[in-house]
Amino acid sequence: MRGRRKKSSKSGSKYKDSKGSRPHRSFLFRLWTYTTFNLGRLRLRKDDFIFRIRGLWARRKLLGEFIELKVRGWFYKR
Repeated sequence: MRGRRKKSSKSGSKYKDSKGSRPHRSFLFRLWTYTTFNLGRLRLRKDDFIFRIRGLWARRKLLGEFIELKVRGWFYKR
């Protein structure tokens, strides 16, 4: 039983190492808390909510992309 569990976890870690589209669970939790907090505080529109998520995603990948999305979202807000 224990050995079988270890084997499955090993294959899971192999899947995790190959950078899939699914982000880490802690990152997802942080994104969820961040977005919900902003939604509750600023009462954002739906498209603005999407921009907030996209901006966070871009910050995780490329800072330039993140800034570009932030600026675009700022223009949409005006």
